[in-house]
Amino acid sequence: MRALLFLLPLFVISCAPEISSIRSEIGVERQVFTIQTGRDTLLRCQDGSTIKICTNSFLTTEKTVKIGVKEALTMSDMIREGLSTQTADGNILQTEGMIFLEPIQPSKLDINPEYPIRIALPVNNPQSGTRLYNGIPTENTIVWKMAENNFLNAAALVQAEQGRQLFGQYCAACHCTQLDQDLTGPALGNITLYRDKQWLRDFTRASQEMIAKPDSLAWCLWQKWKPTVMSDFKQLSDQQIDAIYAFIEQESARQKINLGPDDYNCIPKADTIWTDTPSSPASIYHEADFTPDPFEKERSQLNQYLFGTYDGWGWYNCDRLLQAENSKILFVLEIDNPEEFDVIQVHLSYPEEKILYSLWQSGKTFFPGEDYKAALPQKKAKITAIGLHDKTWYYYEKEIILGPENRLHATLKKTTKLAMKKQFKTKKAEELKKSKPVPYESNCLVQQQ
Repeated sequence: MRALLFLLPLFVISCAPEISSIRSEIGVERQVFTIQTGRDTLLRCQDGSTIKICTNSFLTTEKTVKIGVKEALTMSDMIREGLSTQTADGNILQTEGMIFLEPIQPSKLDINPEYPIRIALPVNNPQSGTRLYNGIPTENTIVWKMAENNFLNAAALVQAEQGRQLFGQYCAACHCTQLDQDLTGPALGNITLYRDKQWLRDFTRASQEMIAKPDSLAWCLWQKWKPTVMSDFKQLSDQQIDAIYAFIEQESARQKINLGPDDYNCIPKADTIWTDTPSSPASIYHEADFTPDPFEKERSQLNQYLFGTYDGWGWYNCDRLLQAENSKILFVLEIDNPEEFDVIQVHLSYPEEKILYSLWQSGKTFFPGEDYKAALPQKKAKITAIGLHDKTWYYYEKEIILGPENRLHATLKKTTKLAMKKQFKTKKAEELKKSKPVPYESNCLVQQQ
């Protein structure tokens, strides 16, 4: 799980009555914090977000203030809060998590732009291109607009984006971008787990020089891959080489690469002439001899958070634009007797891709947008519908694999508010269990929610 930091302009969020009636009954619980304005404070929220407030963050003479926080880090919470990952101009986002801030006491409270609030938002494997978005209320949901100050100050993201460009320029001709596949050169997935950082720098710059030393691991790899000669990249700095391997590490996690110790334990070809063996084989990897990087724990903690700075209130979203808009599919859902509900809220979600549509309605028909199109065919998706009539609750849920054309039918069944809240909380717990972060540390006064 990773975390983001960001700066936010002021947006006042109000909700349409239709959305607020469901949200007020089963939505995400608001966490309330009382803050002493005369000291630095670190707030630890229930789902892992951390908020750092400086002595001068609030423009007030009050000695204490109260603020409210809502975290929506899981699809379950986003659905019951009536959110989406659609932008105001119709694009689709892949979310890393959403958070809501509001002043409670006093109800009007300005944030000092010179001492903004800093938020560490826990996320899983943040991808390059992630930006900060402000929430804009509509009749049925909240849509997103890129924040004026949209940069998320996450060193891991910046480094990985640089690495992606360098990989494409120097590496992709010989190493497959599907990181568990060999090409001219070997697969590179998970390589940072099994190779020392300095060894990777040296080998990337001048592999033949390492073979000639001889370095036992470099020699072993040469026996496997010769006569293919890896190009030298002596022009690359340590920072640039580190960025390439940061990208590979990030992509390995995103692609869920399963390469392990056996794949990196170098075994030469059967016809290798062993008289060429270096006198010391110490650098050939063996699982029993592998010593983890002593800084791995520290890097792991920092990479679990995206850091951002906020100087306003409202909903904020850490997202990146979906890059597969050319593969849209038809999606139409017909629901029985929607006019009988005082309120009805329908979502189409892609849990693995972190995409959430709040469906539009025309009579009995519900659809993702004006063109009736949704993204990503052949992906696992889920339909979730919530209805409310005269304090009676109705619910529908179905997992599906989307095809080129999808014309579906749904009937909501009666349930209770208690049963629905329990179901959403169970789903949330399952999602969070996969991505619980290490607590972010600070020297501030700590309040635990």
